[in-house]
Order: sequence, then C-alpha cells, then structure tokens
Amino acid sequence: MEEVKTKVIWQGEKKFIGVNQYGSSLTMNLDLTEGIKPTQMALIAIGGCTAIDVITTLEKMRQKVIGFEIEIAGIRRDVHPRYFEEITLIYKFKGELDPQKVEKAIKLSKEKYCSVSNMFEPKAKINYKFEIES
Repeated sequence: MEEVKTKVIWQGEKKFIGVNQYGSSLTMNLDLTEGIKPTQMALIAIGGCTAIDVITTLEKMRQKVIGFEIEIAGIRRDVHPRYFEEITLIYKFKGELDPQKVEKAIKLSKEKYCSVSNMFEPKAKINYKFEIES
C-alpha cells in the first residue's frame, strides 16, 4: 500500500497553500484574487490523472500525439453537500491518430487506471468525448 501525504496551511482570510510530501505547492483561494478553488482542483485532478494514463497508453500504442488538452466541466448540486453530480471530459488531440486506439486508451483510463475519476463515480456521472485534429 502506498501512503500519500499532503498538508494545507492557512494563509489568512480564505487563502490556503497545499503542499505535497516533496515540497511542491499550490494556492487555493475562495475569493479567486489568486489561486484555485478546491472544487476546480478536483476537476483538474481528474484531468491530470486521465491525461497521464491516456498519453502513456497512446505512446505504448505507438501513436504520435503532437498536441493534447482536456476540457473538464462539472455540474454541482444546488444543496449541501454540493458535490459534482455530472462531469464531462472532452479530450482534444492533435496528430495523425487512430480513433479506435484513442477510444481504447480513454476507456482503459476510465475503467482501469484513473484512480481519481473512480473516486468520483459513485456520486457523479462522468461523460467522456474526444476530438482529433490532424
């Protein structure tokens, strides 16, 4: 079993710094004068997790990706707890890619590898779409 450690340090008002066990940090802020809201970080975490899976899998499939991003949108409940009920990921690729291999890489991430999205799925419906631009 792997133990992952982080800490959150209050900076005053509604600003916090998140620090991982290696010393990397990020700013969280509910006022959004700087930093990212924790709910936005949750969506970024899903995107980062699946992005790593998909790119790694496509490299193993010998697919040449020359550009890649994921747009992630979440719909939250109106009442507390305001968790995400639906999340949509749109994978946008550039390169000469086989659509079947791209679909397989996304499916493997969704069903097997992405631990972050799997934590959300009991509560949130997650939609996956992709586009390929040559």
